[in-house]
Amino acid sequence: MSDGDEHGRIVGIGVRPTGDFVTFGVGVSALGMRDTEQAQGRVRATSVNA
Repeated sequence: MSDGDEHGRIVGIGVRPTGDFVTFGVGVSALGMRDTEQAQGRVRATSVNA
């Protein structure tokens, strides 16, 4: 896909997590991210039919 501009392209990526969806730093302050146990999160991915 291209926007027709000479500066670059627009790229779209779809992500469909399976199993566990791992996050890092969501809802944690920048200082809190130094503690990796506090900064990481994991939720079970569910199927969403849109």
